[in-house]
Amino acid sequence: MKRSHAIATAILAGLGAVVVPILAALYLTHRQSLQEETRQALTIAQEVRRRADEAGSQSTDAVDQVLAAHDPEPCSDANIAIMRRIDMGASYIQFIGHVEGDRLVCSSIGRHEPGIAIGPPTYVSSLGNRVRPSVELAIAPGTRFFIAEKRGYVAIMHRDLAIDVFTDNREVSLGLFAISAGKPMIARGHFDPAWTKALRGRKDVTFFDGAYVVAIAPSKRYDYAAFAATPVSYLRARDREAALLMVPVGAGVGLLLLLSLGALARRRLSLRHELHTALRHHELLLHYQPIVALDTGQCVGAEALIRWRRPDGRFVRPDLFIPVAEESGLIRLVTARVIELLRQDAPAVLERFPGFRFSLNLSAADLHSDAIVATLRGLATAPGFTPRNLHVEITERCFIDLERAKANVRTIRDLGIEVAIDDFGTGFCSLSYLHTFQVDYLKIDKSFVETMDTGAASSQVATHMGSLQKTENKAR
Repeated sequence: MKRSHAIATAILAGLGAVVVPILAALYLTHRQSLQEETRQALTIAQEVRRRADEAGSQSTDAVDQVLAAHDPEPCSDANIAIMRRIDMGASYIQFIGHVEGDRLVCSSIGRHEPGIAIGPPTYVSSLGNRVRPSVELAIAPGTRFFIAEKRGYVAIMHRDLAIDVFTDNREVSLGLFAISAGKPMIARGHFDPAWTKALRGRKDVTFFDGAYVVAIAPSKRYDYAAFAATPVSYLRARDREAALLMVPVGAGVGLLLLLSLGALARRRLSLRHELHTALRHHELLLHYQPIVALDTGQCVGAEALIRWRRPDGRFVRPDLFIPVAEESGLIRLVTARVIELLRQDAPAVLERFPGFRFSLNLSAADLHSDAIVATLRGLATAPGFTPRNLHVEITERCFIDLERAKANVRTIRDLGIEVAIDDFGTGFCSLSYLHTFQVDYLKIDKSFVETMDTGAASSQVATHMGSLQKTENKAR
């Protein structure tokens, strides 16, 4: 079951190593494409706004100059001459004229009897200007004009002058809409009235509505906003172009990850198999690390440390095979091997030094099993042993079954075997362990001990840890 689970996990990890980079590449290409389309749409909208603002400024200035002449006869020769002079100096304006009702009665090109019909205004702007965005004049049939009226005078411009940009591709929609009315003034291509609701204040906005990448650039002076919208087909075309470059890169990264995962999996599976073989062939042995009493300088015990020596004499580092043993479920067999070797080695030492103590490490898996209590009881009562000769250390890894581990630690102490927390201070459960487990000792990590009396910021940590343990024991 464990092997099939490991294989399934490896397969999923392998698929993820290939698929995730490709999906990430596709996501990044889409995001980059969307950013490019958004940037281009905003550039177009800002150019339309610039043209419209310049035309608006020219028309406003032109009408203001005519009004400043204060001629009581709007269609006098002098007033027409003023309109003609202003008209000739403006790049966007075609005519300047005077209207009565909905008829153009005179302009910079002369008098128009009985007047040219221009129709009623489409809307009145927030500035009070009467706007006719698309008017065909009798004097220029077939051409549409934009007419802005102020106090009886009009500025007449070609309707499409502001949107005469990006002419090489007509699929891009662009134009102007009145902000206060929410209506299009000039538009080329598709315009969705819902776009006007996206405008907030006088700031440029961009968005993707699922069909178009839209940019809106409101004028800061006039009652309109420019818009540009590129169809989703443009975005998809960019996606395809970028994907041709990015997907192979993602696939290459995925392949490298897959190869790396495969090598790592083979190594770990191989190490697991070798460890299983090593347990059968008794390649694991014990090294003993002395425990010295600081007050007397005498060796009062030793920690039994498992080591793996291959048949060729080379050692496998514990930090490599212990995690594999824990992950594969072999750690309890490793612990059993430690106890078996200790049962063989210890009697000769204890015969000469009856008070000598041997310390051995227990894993979380050991403490989750009730069998460890029976094993330690058997060792503590074996010939030459007493419970005082044994000392167990538990690591700071958080236990899955905390209650069972807690009960087993309590039973082990009831046997007369002392318990310590190993490498205290480096794990995430240190303080909670002091409250949860009844222990006899703390093995403070060497990173804290080495800084004592050095003046380092952590030099007092070890002392405080010792005080903390004493306080906890008194509290019990």
